[in-house]
Amino acid sequence: MKKKGFKKSYKNSLLYFHENYITHENTNHSGRMLDNIIMHDCEHPIMKEHAKICTENGGDILEVGFGMGISAGYIQSGSIKSHTIIENHFQIVDRARDWAADKPNVTIIEGDWRDIYKSGKLKQYDGIFLDPNDIIGSEQMFIDPPFNITKPGCILTFYNGINQSNVNMGYKINENPEVLKIPGTEFYPINWKQDTLFWGLHQGDIYFLPKKIF
Repeated sequence: MKKKGFKKSYKNSLLYFHENYITHENTNHSGRMLDNIIMHDCEHPIMKEHAKICTENGGDILEVGFGMGISAGYIQSGSIKSHTIIENHFQIVDRARDWAADKPNVTIIEGDWRDIYKSGKLKQYDGIFLDPNDIIGSEQMFIDPPFNITKPGCILTFYNGINQSNVNMGYKINENPEVLKIPGTEFYPINWKQDTLFWGLHQGDIYFLPKKIF
């Protein structure tokens, strides 16, 4: 999910749902990505890989951020017991509830992941996929955490976005400044030819897929 530029206003901003992408301005695009695109269906290949990783153990899965429901669909195709989704945007959470209406193993929790985690109400999970609008600081859930949400062997993966401005600052494509600093995380390169609308995201044709086993 595209996260730059509107983190503070995301929760209450009005989103616009196009045929194959979501924006936070009512703008149509003809082939070039602007900052107001937050998710695009060209991300299917990487979301499928994230879902494969976080469902390797089966069992109970936590997904933070619903977006267009792409990863959620792939997670549901795995052999899992339960699927908990945290989403804090009022329009997207309504869509998530509609999507989950015929899926008895899905629980939708509305709110900011920080508040929900700090409440101590989350259980422990076999797999976790993080793709919130703002991922910064989520290390607190995994490094000396006040509440342990990982079962032994839990597999964590998270969205690893980087844009051209990061590259210009000297970051490599597997060194996103927003990437979680969790010891033991490995990055697996996968080929991904992104849509031209996402020209500024994930430079080149390789996406570095994070995986951490607890």
